[in-house]
Amino acid sequence: MSRQVDVAIIGAGPAGITAAVQLVRCGLSVALFEKRKAGGTIEVAWRVENFPAFKSGVSGNVIAKKFASHLDDFDIEPICLRVKRITLGTPFRVETDAELFLADNVIVAGGLFPRVLQVPEDIKPFMLDLFTLPEKAESSVLVVGSGDVAFDQASRLAEMGHNVTLVHRKPKLQALERIVKLAEQLNIKRYISAKPEWLVKDGRLIRLDIDENICFDYVLPCIGREIDAPEIVTDSARFDLELQQGKILSAYDGLYFAGDIIRGKMRQVSVAMGDGMRAALTIIEKMAS
Repeated sequence: MSRQVDVAIIGAGPAGITAAVQLVRCGLSVALFEKRKAGGTIEVAWRVENFPAFKSGVSGNVIAKKFASHLDDFDIEPICLRVKRITLGTPFRVETDAELFLADNVIVAGGLFPRVLQVPEDIKPFMLDLFTLPEKAESSVLVVGSGDVAFDQASRLAEMGHNVTLVHRKPKLQALERIVKLAEQLNIKRYISAKPEWLVKDGRLIRLDIDENICFDYVLPCIGREIDAPEIVTDSARFDLELQQGKILSAYDGLYFAGDIIRGKMRQVSVAMGDGMRAALTIIEKMAS
């Protein structure tokens, strides 16, 4: 058994939701896949200041909920299945863990997932990710990283009442000065160390290289992101996703990429929305001709 749609969209973040709404507005059938929940990774952002709809700044959670509610207005129900493989062809074969979908067009808008911090096995139980909050109240959290995400997440956790320490490898920060100053106002301790020395003692974690007197309940790595995309294959070979980086339209007719997955460091809600809209309008124009 399989289901046939005009467009399959992988990822219900700002890019995927923007595309889905525009396509449905124009009468096309859509399958929108999201393995977590609609809204995208913007949900975990502590403070978003460069999205014009909220001139005074707003939490990413508010933005994500606004996007998700827009789907409700158009009766678009995200499909909570992981897309594991897309086979190029006419139609495209979109394989999930439970069901096969056939689509005339595919938009890959799956975004990125956090890069894993390489640590010894006994340290792994202490690890958080961007989507997992500390279970303990007023816990002690070590955030690893020097970019916008690291400082934003450190501020988010501090505002929630956790005791936050931030460590990065080099003196030069990658984060914007404004974001760093906001973190400093929340009294987040900061250390520089390129050679971590881990120690587990009495069920808590110590970084001997920064301060042996500080014990941590959790570690949150914010050290970059990796492409989050299903396998894309032809009948005989894997499609080279790297060739699509930086392009909204691929060289393969009917296959489109939108949002963070092709934008690298240009991870902005407004950019993702533009990518999603452009992909949708291109499909609408093509199917009308």
